[in-house]
Amino acid sequence: MKDRKTADKFFPDVKRCLEIQVGRTGEINTEYGGFEITVNEPAYFPWHDCLATLLKHGFEVWVSMKREKMVIIAKPAGP
Repeated sequence: MKDRKTADKFFPDVKRCLEIQVGRTGEINTEYGGFEITVNEPAYFPWHDCLATLLKHGFEVWVSMKREKMVIIAKPAGP
């Protein structure tokens, strides 16, 4: 089995990846081991890239409204 430091090199930092994708079109906050992403500019928001990244890394995803803005809520999938 590889040591943890070697394994970490192969798993991207999901938050940093999302920050690069979303840019100024949204805000990313960590919540309870997952993310709450507020969509500031829905027409320019990278919906596909953001959702695909979250799903690829094992997150369950919901979209809802909060203070008249769309919000993506993602939490690690259960067992």
